[in-house]
Amino acid sequence: EKMLYDNAQLVGLYTEAWQLTRLPEYARVVSETIAWLERALGAPGGAFCASLDADSEGTEGKFYLWTRAELDQLLPPERAALVAEHFGISVDGNFEPGLSVPRCVVRAEELAKRHRRPRDEIEQELAEARKVLFAAREERVPPGRDEKILAGWNGLAIGALARAARAFGHP
Repeated sequence: EKMLYDNAQLVGLYTEAWQLTRLPEYARVVSETIAWLERALGAPGGAFCASLDADSEGTEGKFYLWTRAELDQLLPPERAALVAEHFGISVDGNFEPGLSVPRCVVRAEELAKRHRRPRDEIEQELAEARKVLFAAREERVPPGRDEKILAGWNGLAIGALARAARAFGHP
């Protein structure tokens, strides 16, 4: 399940973490989470809906799960291997047999060291791969959305968005 209140708190926490560390990964997480909130939970009139279901097509997490074979089909071999290493996507899977939930298990900085390549190059490849995977995922049947507009949860989101806007200089 993807809850508005969880993601609002993540925006706030990653904004604070970025303010303390200035790590670009934290800024990227804030930006991508805000974009996701607007795209997935945005409602007419500027409010946010409550949540997305965990299930898609009757299977928990199906919309978000990947196999190593899918990476190999969508990406060039070297990029597929890099993405699999970064996100922990394996033939065995990390969720159920053969199915993986992408999560950062090896940061770009470490990948750059391991592969003896510049960090910006690694980050660029990962960014390009994320776009390809996002486009492929958008072809899947999405999870259902709870259309309720809850004032308290929207308040959390508005507060987090305001703090992020101030921190990153985006009015």
